Amino acid sequence: MKGIECLDKLALKTVNRLKDFGLIGKDDEAIYLYQVEVLFLKIIGILLIAIVGVLTEKCIETIVFYITFSSLRAYTNGYHSKNYMICLAESAMTYILICQVISVIFIKNLLLLHSLTFIAMIVIYAFSPVNSDDIMLSKKEIVKHREILKYILIIYLLIMMMFINFKVTSEIVVFFEIAILFDMVLVVIGKIIYKDWR
Repeated sequence: MKGIECLDKLALKTVNRLKDFGLIGKDDEAIYLYQVEVLFLKIIGILLIAIVGVLTEKCIETIVFYITFSSLRAYTNGYHSKNYMICLAESAMTYILICQVISVIFIKNLLLLHSLTFIAMIVIYAFSPVNSDDIMLSKKEIVKHREILKYILIIYLLIMMMFINFKVTSEIVVFFEIAILFDMVLVVIGKIIYKDWR
């Protein structure tokens, strides 16, 4: 794929420049090359979601969604595409669906959304983190991830309870809670695909 080859070349040039400036040693070149590639791919992913947010006129909602989803995803793992280009396409299509269809349905059914989000939080905590072929956490890492995840979910539950208590009905609430639902879906799919039933 041309896009990936271009990114590989850019990452290699970046690492070579870091080496030329004496910022990294020859022995660390492979590690830095991988990290620079991951950084570039993350930036592309963020830009893609941001473009969808701008095109759908949901910039603030997109920021809320991304922060909520990313903070959970870092500690839950779940389903991952085998190929990053497929991941980008799946992410873009899913986010367009969220912006254009799912959020419209839930803005009219907030009680249903709140109920599903509460259930999603329980499922996320019960089944996370998910070990996969690519991400295999040790028992110590699993305990650490679950501890951090517990605090994130408590904070999100308190935010959700505030929304309910003050009867907040904006799309920001919808995108916040859909991010939690979406993470739960990826956790459940990951559990099924990777057969991680510890």
